Amino acid sequence: MVFRDASVIRHTLSSGIDTFRDVASSAATPATATTLPAADLPGVPDPSPEPGLQLISRPSYVAPMTTSVNSVITAIEQRRPDQTGTRLRLLLFFAQGHYLAGTGSPLFAEPMYATPDGVHVDDSPDETPEDLDNRQLGYIGYALSRYADLRDADLLSLVQISTAWQLARNAADDSRIEWSWLNDWFRRPVERQAKPTEAEAADFAARRKARTGG
Repeated sequence: MVFRDASVIRHTLSSGIDTFRDVASSAATPATATTLPAADLPGVPDPSPEPGLQLISRPSYVAPMTTSVNSVITAIEQRRPDQTGTRLRLLLFFAQGHYLAGTGSPLFAEPMYATPDGVHVDDSPDETPEDLDNRQLGYIGYALSRYADLRDADLLSLVQISTAWQLARNAADDSRIEWSWLNDWFRRPVERQAKPTEAEAADFAARRKARTGG
């Protein structure tokens, strides 16, 4: 990974890192504020409601109650040790997505970027990890229970079929994965039911066949 000072990013979020991309170009909706209701995933601890997520045309990051990506990585490694850097980044994609969809707030503050081999997140391994609360640990555990036993190629395929990843890869200005895109993808009914659509399953199978040759 390429390390930057993630603590600086996290502690200055309230005054502005721009992350919500104007999605009006990809959907015929006005660039106006819309509130998405928060809803917890089945089986995840502490399902009390949280404030909705604002979809606004390119405002600042607003990250109340977030932790650092280093703290999330530490929690993952405590539960599933010996993960490669690539697998850790892919698992961060799912943990962040499910937490956003379930609570309306991001799990960790640092932005994610779509890359050819998955995603990139700047972390700071020298930063002391924070203690996570039960809700944060619950969502991390949920993501690990669903994805941590998948093969690398399967994890990557699941990331690449997401519209969040595809929109970021196709963006002209930068490859940052917007929180609003993650929220929309992980709030799909089929995602919350842990069942892919027929089209997603076919795409998944085609990508896997292309990688394995059969």
